[in-house]
Amino acid sequence: MAPLVRIETEIRAERFGTLSLEDKHNSEGVSKMGENQVYLERPFLKISPKVFRFASATFIMILALFPSCAEKRMSVKEAKEVTVSMNGESFVPPPRHIEDIINLLDEQKQVDTEVVERLKARADALPPENASIGYLARFYGRRAFAAWELGRDKQALEDYRVALQYVEKSSLNGRKILLRLAKSEKKFGNFRRALDVLERMREDSKNTGMFNNLVSVYAKIGDIENAKKAKTEGLIECKKPRKRSKPSTIQHASDMEATVLELDGRWKDAEPYVRKSIDTFSSRRKYRPTEVIGHRVWLVNNLVSQGRLLEAELEARQTLKEAVQYGGIGSNMTLKALDALGKVVLAQGRLEDAEKLIRTEIRLLEDSGFSDDSHFMDRARMSLGHILATEGEFGQAMEQYDIVWEKMRENQHIYDRWFGKKQNMMLSLIMMGRAKEALPWLSKALKKYEKQLGVEHYRTSETLALKGLAYTRMGNQKKGLQYFSKAIPLLLETDVDEGSAYPKTYPRMKRLKIILEEYMLLLSKIRGTEMERALGIDAVAETFRLADVCRSRSVQRALEASAARASALDPDLADLVRKEQDAEKQIDVLQQLLLNLVIASPEQQLPQVIKDLHARLETLAEARMALTAEIQRRFPKYSDFVNPKPGTVSIVQSHLRPRESLISIYTAKDHTYVWVIPQMGKIQLFVSELAGERLDQIVTHLREALDPNPQTFGDIPDFDLVQAYELYEKLLKPVEKGWYEADDLVVVAHEVLGQLPLGVLPTVPYRLDEKEDELFSDYRKVPWLIRKASITRLPSVSSFATLRALHEADPKRKPFVGFGDPLFNRSQLAQAEREKSGGTVELARRSGNLHIRGVRVTGKGNLDSKKIVSSQLGHLNRLPDTAEEIKSIGRTLGADPVRDVFLGKRACESQVKTMDLSNRRVIGFATHALVPGDLDGLHQPALALSSPTVTGDKDDGLLTMGEVLKLRLNADWVVLSACNTGAADGAGAEAVSGLGRAFFYAGTRAILVSMWPVETTSARKLTTGVFRYQKKDGSVSRARALQKSMLALINGPGLKDKVTDKIVASYAHPIFWAPFILVGDGQ
Repeated sequence: MAPLVRIETEIRAERFGTLSLEDKHNSEGVSKMGENQVYLERPFLKISPKVFRFASATFIMILALFPSCAEKRMSVKEAKEVTVSMNGESFVPPPRHIEDIINLLDEQKQVDTEVVERLKARADALPPENASIGYLARFYGRRAFAAWELGRDKQALEDYRVALQYVEKSSLNGRKILLRLAKSEKKFGNFRRALDVLERMREDSKNTGMFNNLVSVYAKIGDIENAKKAKTEGLIECKKPRKRSKPSTIQHASDMEATVLELDGRWKDAEPYVRKSIDTFSSRRKYRPTEVIGHRVWLVNNLVSQGRLLEAELEARQTLKEAVQYGGIGSNMTLKALDALGKVVLAQGRLEDAEKLIRTEIRLLEDSGFSDDSHFMDRARMSLGHILATEGEFGQAMEQYDIVWEKMRENQHIYDRWFGKKQNMMLSLIMMGRAKEALPWLSKALKKYEKQLGVEHYRTSETLALKGLAYTRMGNQKKGLQYFSKAIPLLLETDVDEGSAYPKTYPRMKRLKIILEEYMLLLSKIRGTEMERALGIDAVAETFRLADVCRSRSVQRALEASAARASALDPDLADLVRKEQDAEKQIDVLQQLLLNLVIASPEQQLPQVIKDLHARLETLAEARMALTAEIQRRFPKYSDFVNPKPGTVSIVQSHLRPRESLISIYTAKDHTYVWVIPQMGKIQLFVSELAGERLDQIVTHLREALDPNPQTFGDIPDFDLVQAYELYEKLLKPVEKGWYEADDLVVVAHEVLGQLPLGVLPTVPYRLDEKEDELFSDYRKVPWLIRKASITRLPSVSSFATLRALHEADPKRKPFVGFGDPLFNRSQLAQAEREKSGGTVELARRSGNLHIRGVRVTGKGNLDSKKIVSSQLGHLNRLPDTAEEIKSIGRTLGADPVRDVFLGKRACESQVKTMDLSNRRVIGFATHALVPGDLDGLHQPALALSSPTVTGDKDDGLLTMGEVLKLRLNADWVVLSACNTGAADGAGAEAVSGLGRAFFYAGTRAILVSMWPVETTSARKLTTGVFRYQKKDGSVSRARALQKSMLALINGPGLKDKVTDKIVASYAHPIFWAPFILVGDGQ
C-alpha cells in the first residue's frame, strides 16, 4: 500500500479563499488566528458527502429553459429544435469482471485509521470556556466540518448554524461557513434556507472560487437562472487581468462551463471542460489529489449520462487505482472512486459485480474506523439492500434496510426521502410478508405523486401497483385487483409510450416483471369466477398478453440501443431517432430532479422551481410525442421493432395456418404458465406447479447429456427419459387437446426452457432396452415429440405476426453465402497456411471418430469460467471443422466455392459488411457466438470473425447485434452453427434471442441455430439434409425440412468407422439429432 502522507501535511488549515499551513493549537485542534479570519480544516483525504449514493438521485444535471407547451400539437421541426444531440467515441475496453479490482484492494494489508481518529477527536471536542466569539466561530466551523467528513450530517448542520451565529456577531469573513451551511441545508431538504444562505454569499468579496461554488450549489438545488447568472459573473471575474495566470482560475472557469452545460443536458459538450479541469491539476497533482479524484469521478458520471458505460467503467477503474496509489485503501478518495465504479457496474446490470464492490466498501468503512451511525455507512447499506432486492434476495435486502431504518428516524427529511421513495424497499417489505408496514408508506407516496407528478406518471402508476401487490399478499384479492387493474395499463403505456418520463433502469425493469407476474397469478386464480365477470376481462387472454410483455423486455433494452445505432444508415431516420432519444434522456434528468424536490417538506419546497420543471417536462414530452409519431408514420418497421406491441390471441389466430398451433410457455418464480392457441377454437391455459428450482434442475440435468464435453462415444451419458417425460407430463400433456391434432407447432418459451429443444420430450413413458444392438440404437424407438409435429421457436409472440406478414422473396436470389473457420491470431494463421501445404487439420477437440466443436473455448479455458478475468478475441480457439460444414451446405445449394464461400482469413467482418447480402437466400455463419461479458468490453451478443491482427482490417472482428441490425438482408435462412444457449448460466439463450431479433430486423425469415456444441459429422448431415429436402421439393416448409432431417438421423444407419467400415454408433441419441432449432417463420 502506498504510504499515507503525514497528518501534518494532509490536514491543512484553510482560510476562506486562501490556504494556511499553520496548525499550532494542541488541545482542541484549532489554529490560533487573528480575530478577523475564520479557518476550517480540510483533510487531505476528503470524503465527499456524495459517497455511497448508488440508488439515490442527484441534483447535478438539469435542462435549459424551454418555452411553455403550446396549445396546438408540436410540429416535427419544432420538436427537433427542443432536443440536442450526443455521440459516443471509441475506447479500449475494460476487463470483463471486477476481480482484478477486488484483488487490488485485498492485496493492501493495512488500513491507516489515523485520519478518521483525528476527525473523531475534533467532532467530539467540547468548546472551551471563556473563549472569544471569533474563536468559537472557528471552533464550531472546524467541528462541523469534521462531523461532515464522518457522515454525521445532523451534527454538521447544527454546528454550521452555530458557527454562522458567531460569525454574525464578529467581523469575520464567513464565506466558507455560508457555502457549507447551504450544502447542509440542501442535504436536509431545507431548500428555502439553502437559497437564503446563498444570497448572502454575494455580499462577500468576489473571487473565481466563490462563483464556482455558487454555480455548483445553485445547480444542485435546481435554481437554473441563478446558476447561469453566477456563471456569467464568474467568467467575467476569471477574465480579469492578473499578475499571473493561475491553474485554479482555468479550473474554476472550466467547472462553471461544464456545470451549466450539464444543466442543459449537454453532457457531450460538457465533457471537454471536465477533462480540461483535470488537466489543470497536472502540475499540482500530488498536492491536491482529492480534487483530482473528485473531478475524475465527475468525468465518470458524465460518461454514464452519455450512455457510454464501458468508457465510464474504464475511467472509474483508472481513477480507483490512482486513488489507492495516493491515499491507500482506507482513504476517502479511494472510497469515492470505488463508489463511482459501483454505480457504473450497477448501471450495466452486473448485479454480482456491484454486490462485490459495495460489500468491499462496507468492509473498508469498517476497517477505517467509521461507526455504524455514519451517514456513509447508512448509504452503503442502503445501496447493498437495493442491489439485493434487485437480485430477488428480499430477506437479505430487508436486513440491510432495517439496520438503516432504525437509525434514520430522527432525520425526518432523509428518512422520508430514503424510505418513502425507495420502491425496492417497499417491494422487499411486501415480499417478506410485511405488507401492512409498507401500506402507510405507499399511501403517503401515492398521494404526493398524484398531486405533484400526475396520475399517469410511471412512478405514480408503479406505487399504485405496489399497493395492489400489498393487498394481494394480505389476502384481499378484491382490493388487489382494483389497484392492479388501474395501474397495469398505465404502467405499460408509460413504459413504452412516447410520454415516458422515468428512467428505464435495470432495477425498475425487474420490479415491473415481479408486478406483472403477481397480477398474472391473481388473474389465473379468478378465471371463471364472478370477480372476473365483474371486471369485464378475459383472464386467460390477459395473462397471455402480459406474459409476452414480460418476455419481450428481457432483451428489448439492448435491442433499442442497437437499433438506434443501426438507424444511422438512413439520415432522416437517424436524425429523428437521435432527437427522440435526446428528449427522453433530458426528461429523465428533469424528472429525477422533480422527484427529489417534491419529497421535501411543504414549507421547504420551491414552488416556482417545481412549476418551471413541470413546464419544461410538458414541452419535452410534447416534443418527444411529435418525434415518435413521425417515426411511426415514416418508418413503421423501425418503430415496431423498438416498441413491439404485445401479441394477442386474435392476432395469433389470424396468422395460424390449418393444423398449426401456437404454444406459449412462461416461467415465473413459483409457477409455469402454458397457453395453447389452435388455428380455430378456444385458447387453453394451464398453470403448472413445476417451476423455479425444480424446473431448473430438470433442464440442467437433461442438458448434461446433451452438452457433456465428451472425448469418446462412451463418454456420452444416457438421456434421462424419465425426467424428460416429467417435463412433458407437467407442461404439455394437460393442454394436449389444444395442439395434439396439429402437424406444426410454434413455440414461445424463455429463460431456462429456452435452453432445451422441446422435440426431445417423449410423449409417453419409455424405458431404454439395455440389450441394444449398437450404441444408442434403442433411442430410435422413443416416441419423441419431434415425431408428432415439426417445431418452430419464436423469441416472442409479438414477432409472430410480423414474420408472417413478410412479402414473398425474390426467387432469383443467389442460393448461398457462408463464413466459417475464422482465424483469431497469427499462430492460427500460420497453422492455416501449413494446412494449405498439405498439413493436417487440428480440431478444437477430437478423440477417435468423435469430434465435438469447442464452442466458446479459449486458450485459458471455457468462457463460462469465472476464473478468467480478462479475455480478448485473440484468445478464442479456432474451429477448423466449420470450414467443411460451410462448404457442404454450399455444395448442396449449388453455390460458387470461390465467390460464395469465405473461410479462414476471408471470414472477416469487413467482408460481411461490404458485400451485398440482400440477394442471398441462405446465409451461414459457422463460428463462436458470444454473449455479453465473454470478452473484455463486449456488452452485446456477437459473432466472432477473423481478428484484425490476421486481416489487417480496421474492424474489431466482432459482428455485434448492433452491426447485424445494420445489415440489409432478404434471406429465407440464416444459419448459426456454433451457438450454445446454455452458455453463461443461461445468458446464451437470451443472446440467441437478441441476435435472432436483430437478424429478423435486418431481413431474414428464419434462423437455424445450434443449442450446444455439435458433433461434426452429424451436424453436417443435419444441416445439409435440411437444404437438400427443400431443394428436392420446393413445397416443403422450413420446419418440415428440419423435422425430416432430424428423423433421418434418428432412423438412419449412424456413424460408420472409415477404417473398419462398421457402424460405431447410432445418431438416435438427441445429442446428435436435436442440437439445431428453427427460430422464426417455419412455413
